[in-house]
Amino acid sequence: MSNKPIRVLYIIGGGEFGGAEQHVLSLMKGFEASAVTPQVACFYDALFAKRVQQAEIPVTSLGQGVFKSFQILRKIIHNFRPQIIHTHGVRANVLGRIVGKGFGIPLITTVHSCFALDYPKYLKRTIFYTLEKATRPAVHTYIAVSRAMKKDLVEQHVHPKKIQVIYNGIDTTLFVPGRKAQRDAAKQHTANDDRPVVLTVARLHPVKGHKDLLQAIEHVQTPARYVFVGDGEMRPELESIIRERSLPVDMVGHQDAIVPFYQQADLVVQPSISEGFSLSMAEALACGVPVVATRVGGCIEIASHVKSGASLVKAGDPLELAAGIDRMLQQPEMPDRKAIERMFSIQQMCEHTYNLYERVAKHHK
Repeated sequence: MSNKPIRVLYIIGGGEFGGAEQHVLSLMKGFEASAVTPQVACFYDALFAKRVQQAEIPVTSLGQGVFKSFQILRKIIHNFRPQIIHTHGVRANVLGRIVGKGFGIPLITTVHSCFALDYPKYLKRTIFYTLEKATRPAVHTYIAVSRAMKKDLVEQHVHPKKIQVIYNGIDTTLFVPGRKAQRDAAKQHTANDDRPVVLTVARLHPVKGHKDLLQAIEHVQTPARYVFVGDGEMRPELESIIRERSLPVDMVGHQDAIVPFYQQADLVVQPSISEGFSLSMAEALACGVPVVATRVGGCIEIASHVKSGASLVKAGDPLELAAGIDRMLQQPEMPDRKAIERMFSIQQMCEHTYNLYERVAKHHK
């Protein structure tokens, strides 16, 4: 380890609190103070920024205007003098690369998800992809959160030697199984019935597959109640479908305290169309809750590391999803928690990321 902590500036959108935002927050909090000195720049003064402030990490809102964001970021870099700029998300990537290159600061970009599916509208996708591709020469190293994300980058003509796979990490001291008596009592108190609880934790975005799950619920034979944790642009549409079809679904929005939801669940369902690395899948398995997930991206890799408790189904197929939910509710499997602790802890994520920071910082002295 270096004698002095490495100064890292994290740039991220921060308009919603999704997996990328959770990843950055966990990463910064997971480093020892003697290893990394973090600072954050984000485009929105929203929930993510507040959570960073609560962690006593400096954070600055860049605002929405391009020129203003450019000027504020230049000022941050001039004052903070980071040794590394670490970007997350297309807007952060483009701005960070342009400004960082001018200061001669090495850039690291983490890829959390499939670009094309994050931006379904053609014009927006084309503009962002053009800017993303044009600024790629400024990147020293890409971090892919799964082998699937590395494959996606290679298909976009990024050289494999510029990509390092570092799995997302979860706090395995926090995500722990609940006691069955407490879980049953909590379910009786909140639901006033003994139906199993099926939980989905994800931002409400088309790529997360909530509409497929709502279709699947109509075909599930086992009586159950469903809880959606998360917020986003699709909430009004999903609420409308739930009302129209009288589906047994509670939408509870974003929740800071997510562990009790896992501990009260009998099953977690991850119906994503695409998934870089499913934090909710890893979190559920760590809490001892079986998972039905779609056979996409990082979900495949998580399932390959656990001996039991994870069942994969075809993405975009509500009938197969319904059958998978029925199977796991009727014959639940206990997850292999040790595999989660071994492969997907915050400790391994921070260790691998710090080692990368150290190599990059030394190379650019």
